[in-house]
Amino acid sequence: MSVIDTKDWLEQYLANKKQTFDENLLVQEDTIIDAILPYFSSEDRVNLQWLLLSHGLFIPNSWNHEAIDTFIDHDFWQMTEQCFTELQSEWNGPDVPIIPLPSDHTNMQLIEEFNGVSGLSFPDKVILFIGKNTSKDQLRALLTHEYSHAFRLHHLNRQPDSYTLMDTLVLEGVAEVAVRQRLGTEFLSKQIRNSSFEDAQILWKRWMEPNLHLSKNNPNHHALVYGNDEVPKLTGYIVGYFLIDSQYTPEKTKLVELMKQPTECFFLDHYF
Repeated sequence: MSVIDTKDWLEQYLANKKQTFDENLLVQEDTIIDAILPYFSSEDRVNLQWLLLSHGLFIPNSWNHEAIDTFIDHDFWQMTEQCFTELQSEWNGPDVPIIPLPSDHTNMQLIEEFNGVSGLSFPDKVILFIGKNTSKDQLRALLTHEYSHAFRLHHLNRQPDSYTLMDTLVLEGVAEVAVRQRLGTEFLSKQIRNSSFEDAQILWKRWMEPNLHLSKNNPNHHALVYGNDEVPKLTGYIVGYFLIDSQYTPEKTKLVELMKQPTECFFLDHYF
C-alpha cells in the first residue's frame, strides 16, 4: 500500500478554507479527517481529529495557506516513498500505509525538540506530520522512528489496551536506537543528546520504576513519557533510550531482531 497521496486532500482543504478557526476546523474534518477515517475501524471523526491534532497535525487557522502550499511544492510524497522503500527493504517489514501530512508549524515544543516533525504509529499504518522545511535526512529519521513502532507493534500483535509504561519505554527506546544506528546521534531527540546514562538512572528511580505497570490509558502515562510541571521533559524517551542502548550490541544483535524482542526481555537484569 505504501505512501498515500494526500495532495488532493490538502488542495481541497485550501480551496474550502474560511476565515475563522471554528469554520476551518469543520473544513479540516470534511477534507482531511474524513479521508483518513477509512483507515481506522473504531474512531469517529471528531475524536480522530483531536487525536491527530494532539500529535502534531497542522492547526486549521486562517494563516496556514503558505505552509501547506510549501508542503505541496516540496513533494514530500516522493521523498517519503523513497525513504520507505529503502527502509522496508532493509528491515523486510510490513507493507503498511504511510500517510504524510503537514505538521503544526506554530508548536514551538515540536520545533525545538523534534525539528518540527512528529508521527503517530499503529500496527497497520503510520501517519507522519512533516514540517515545510524538513530535510530528507530529517524525514528519514522520522520515518525510521515511526516505522520501527509499526514494525514492533505489528510483530507483537497485542491488544492496544494491554500496553503499559514498560512497553512504551521499550518502544521509544528501540525507535531512538534505530535512528542512531541508521542516521547518527545528531538525529536523536535534543533531550536524549543532552542526557547521560547517569541522568537516566536518576529518572528511572524517581519516575519509571514505581510505575512500570501503569496502563497506557492512565492519564499519568502521558506525563511520565513526555513530562509536565513535575516530571522532566521527555523522561520516557531518555530512560527508554538508555535502557535499550545499555543492552544493545550491533555486532551481536541485528536491529530487526531487537525490534522483535518481547518487552520483558529488557527488564531481566537491573541495568539501572
